[in-house]
Amino acid sequence: MKKLLITLIAFLVLLGLLMTAFVSFDWDLAEMKQKLGKDKMYVHITENGKEYQVDKDDPTWKRYEYNVIAYDKDGNKTSIKFDANKNLKINAFLRVYVFDKPNSEGYKGISTYEEVQQNEIPKKALKQMDKN
Repeated sequence: MKKLLITLIAFLVLLGLLMTAFVSFDWDLAEMKQKLGKDKMYVHITENGKEYQVDKDDPTWKRYEYNVIAYDKDGNKTSIKFDANKNLKINAFLRVYVFDKPNSEGYKGISTYEEVQQNEIPKKALKQMDKN
């Protein structure tokens, strides 16, 4: 009986520690899922996105479409197409998480993106961006 009680208490303490870790470190499982298994590529935003209205009945609901070239860590390029809920900053650098297969238009899509600093971009990718 004593072993069962000690095991139960240890389990509850471990469960509490795990729950605290999830809250304390703000682990976002949905975001992790969007990044897992996707290729990391890098984009330089050089112009405004193409604005479009999502809902005809709500003129405030807008999105911005981007058709850009993305580069992997080795400097290989691919065409990607994605949209954002805001117009992205000109001269922003993004790390995008790209799907493997292109769509019917020949573009690859992304699952998510995050802004990065220029010094976070692999040198070969940055070199190719500078050429274009």
